[in-house]
Amino acid sequence: MMTLFFHRHGMTGEELAPLDYLRNFDLNGEEKIWLDFEDPTEDEQKLLSEVFHFHPLAIEDCIAVMHHPKLDLYEGYIYLVLHGINFNLAHERFATHELDVFLGPTFLVTYHKRRMRSIAAAREDCRKTGLTMARGLDFLIHTILDRMVDNYFPVLQMMEKRIEAIEAQVVERPSPEILKQIFKLKRELLWLKRVSFPQRDVILRLYRDDSQLVSPQAQLYFRDIYDHLYRMTEIADSYRDMTMGVLDAYLTSVSNRMNEIMKVLTIFASIMLPLTLIAGIYGMNFENMPELKWHNGYYYVLAGMGVLALVMLIYFKNKKWM
Repeated sequence: MMTLFFHRHGMTGEELAPLDYLRNFDLNGEEKIWLDFEDPTEDEQKLLSEVFHFHPLAIEDCIAVMHHPKLDLYEGYIYLVLHGINFNLAHERFATHELDVFLGPTFLVTYHKRRMRSIAAAREDCRKTGLTMARGLDFLIHTILDRMVDNYFPVLQMMEKRIEAIEAQVVERPSPEILKQIFKLKRELLWLKRVSFPQRDVILRLYRDDSQLVSPQAQLYFRDIYDHLYRMTEIADSYRDMTMGVLDAYLTSVSNRMNEIMKVLTIFASIMLPLTLIAGIYGMNFENMPELKWHNGYYYVLAGMGVLALVMLIYFKNKKWM
């Protein structure tokens, strides 16, 4: 699906027949356009080379799935690869979605295979007011990227709640399932850092861009996005530290629980040892044993074993071993 907005003579509008419009579009003219590809067809993908004449390597990277953000400078335009984020509440995990951007003096081309909230919001702005596009294509891409980065923070807040919930479960009832959740959360935070850290470098290069495609006024706004990403990477690092703390607490809790179990088992074994000794002595099959002729000898032995067990329990209690 393609969506095309144009800005000419101080007016912003949406072109309902983008194919016909693009055939007559002058890349070197004064008119500015924003062309958005959402899950495009193969015929629509051909416009990248037939209309805009992008470099084959850039088109190849655009169509393929890139797992890391990047910025490439070409003659007359900038190519960006960035990643938005989405949190799947049902599965309690987040997923990143790639956004490819071509920014030139008269065109902005965005390419993505899934619906993105930041793109959808920018399209609505262009339909309602068009003020963002009127300020310039650099401000338009800033608006898209700013919203995309802002979508990261609710995900971070959800992750913080997950860490707190896991921490509470670790204290109350540590289990192997909790350990799986800890490692899963740790992997997600590591992936988040791998995405956000190079993305921060991409925005920094836009902020310091000398290609004249980003105006000095817009560069200040890109610096604000950079600050948000910098804060986000710090938060992700702190959450990883919290996760490691939860993991240590889990291991400590399991170790303490194991120690308690071993202590109880040791106490029972210690109590049973002298009782087994007594039972073993009276299980010897000698004919001349003094107590064999006692009428109530069996009960005396049981009582003695009970008293001995009670004395040992009192002794362990006084020693604070239980």
